[in-house]
Amino acid sequence: MPNQHWEAEDEKQYRHVYDSEIERGQDEKTAERIAAATVNKERRREGRTMEEAGTARQDGGTADGDGPESPGKPKAAKGAGPSPSRDSRRNRSSH
Repeated sequence: MPNQHWEAEDEKQYRHVYDSEIERGQDEKTAERIAAATVNKERRREGRTMEEAGTARQDGGTADGDGPESPGKPKAAKGAGPSPSRDSRRNRSSH
């Protein structure tokens, strides 16, 4: 299922992720999907893809919200400290 636009490095990463997922017990279709998504994520992160029909975002972010000034992610308040862990939020809501 490798993509025709991928480089040899991408093909190698795809095969490695695919083989790892098969070893973990995933079926072939799921392993292919995970491997392709992993390679594409890295290609986006490295700026080797064109986003949204050939247009890259000007702010350096990507369509999935990974980057500066991502509209989908609220900025953390300065000095607010670390956010509560998942377990502490879960414990708080169950009381």
